[in-house]
Amino acid sequence: MSDKQAEVRAIIENTLSELKAAGMSPDNAAALLVVQGAIRIEEPRKRAEMAEFVASTV
Repeated sequence: MSDKQAEVRAIIENTLSELKAAGMSPDNAAALLVVQGAIRIEEPRKRAEMAEFVASTV
């Protein structure tokens, strides 16, 4: 794993930990990151790709 990838993963893990410390369940914390990330994707094609990926994991 590259240093940059490790740094990004640490940011995500820290954010999840902070949301859980604020009282969110692990699932709700992760779901919040998914939704907040999705609404920030400006390119419709990229948003559709991400939606397809999420749907394929169900």
